[in-house]
Amino acid sequence: MFHLKFVKTFKQVEPQLLRGLTAGLVISQRPVKYTAATEQAAESYGVATVAFNDYKYIENGIICGLDSKGQIVNYAGSGKMFIHFDEELNADYDAKNMFAVECKGAETYIRLVELQVGDEFVTDNVNGTFVDGTVYGVANGVISSSVTTGASAKFLYEEGGAFENTLPNGEKGYHFVYLG
Repeated sequence: MFHLKFVKTFKQVEPQLLRGLTAGLVISQRPVKYTAATEQAAESYGVATVAFNDYKYIENGIICGLDSKGQIVNYAGSGKMFIHFDEELNADYDAKNMFAVECKGAETYIRLVELQVGDEFVTDNVNGTFVDGTVYGVANGVISSSVTTGASAKFLYEEGGAFENTLPNGEKGYHFVYLG
């Protein structure tokens, strides 16, 4: 019998207002930066990944940008900022936190939505503890409470009621407003 408790759970994003979805500000046919394995180093991706059962995955909620070759990388503090948001593919179970994009070397593609001033979303793809009304930034592609100054500090954390802070599967998330 198939048990869901043996399946990896991944981070989620619940868009509350992502203008890029309706304005067509979406990137879906650009590759993720990939460096093949060598004798000296393991393979690597330009965005944060998680490993599970000898595979690497890219979770929803990673904050990305484009490098000088147009490849997708973690946001590095300059240029346009995007959020990784791929809608889950429900199959035999309806579990919103069991979806991530599997890495496939140089053929890894994720969907990015360009962030616009005032965009709002709820995510659990964060690092740290957050205080209401504080502006946070990005470290290694993730909104982090350790980054409160600098070019990536553009996300206002708002503590709200259950409606504002609930993820698609009913778990608690963190509500952010993109300040631009």
